[in-house]
Amino acid sequence: MKKLLLLFISILVGILLLTMPVSALIQQSVSSTFDGTGQTPAYGEEIASTLVLSAGDSDIKDLTINFKNADAFIDFASFKKEINPAGALVNITPTADGFYIENLPKGPVVTITFNAYPKTTQSDTLHVADIGFTYTQLGQQFEPSLATPATPVTADLKSSSYHSLKAEESNNFWNNNALIIGAFLSAVAIIALVIYIVKKREYAHEIIKMQEDRIQLLNDIYRKLELAENNPAEFDSLKLKIRNEMGVHKSSIQDKHSGSSEKSEKREIKGGFE
Repeated sequence: MKKLLLLFISILVGILLLTMPVSALIQQSVSSTFDGTGQTPAYGEEIASTLVLSAGDSDIKDLTINFKNADAFIDFASFKKEINPAGALVNITPTADGFYIENLPKGPVVTITFNAYPKTTQSDTLHVADIGFTYTQLGQQFEPSLATPATPVTADLKSSSYHSLKAEESNNFWNNNALIIGAFLSAVAIIALVIYIVKKREYAHEIIKMQEDRIQLLNDIYRKLELAENNPAEFDSLKLKIRNEMGVHKSSIQDKHSGSSEKSEKREIKGGFE
């Protein structure tokens, strides 16, 4: 029973393969170019599109080509057609939405060109139009469907005036910011330099003042030493002045060194004057 079922399925598949049309699909390709810089004679920023089609391996009959707007307006007055070779027996008849070809034999190539104008230039890639084909080939009729969908026409709009303006605005933004940042950093550097110079001068003045005070103190001590040589009262006054000066000095030293400094100072006082 299983062998009979397998044999029946094999025969059925073979019949389907024998009756299926071979190469029953039209051969076509679409390309488009966006003229964002006005290089062509056409008006404005147009999209020049080209459709190239042939019958493939089998003749085609009753071919209808329909062009439908998407995100652009098709200029139906701009349509041009060309048959290669020029002497091929192919008649192309214009229709409301495209063209009709009664018979397209195997071999000749039909080229159709047209212009379209974008509804917007802000997209990077624009869906320009859809091209639908309805025809008969090898006894089978084809029309736009999920199996043979309409052919989309797309165009790259990165060269449009909108994108050029955006790119220029972006460059200007970064250039202006670079100037602002550079000016800010220069101002910070100048301020830092001024602060450094002022602080350096203040420190130099403090050093000079300390040196002058030290020299004055030494001169005063020397003068008092001369007076105190035979004058005990002047000698005691000198010792008191030295102790006072040493007390001021000790108050500026960190606490962790205060003990050792006091002992050292007392020994110096004792050994020097007592």
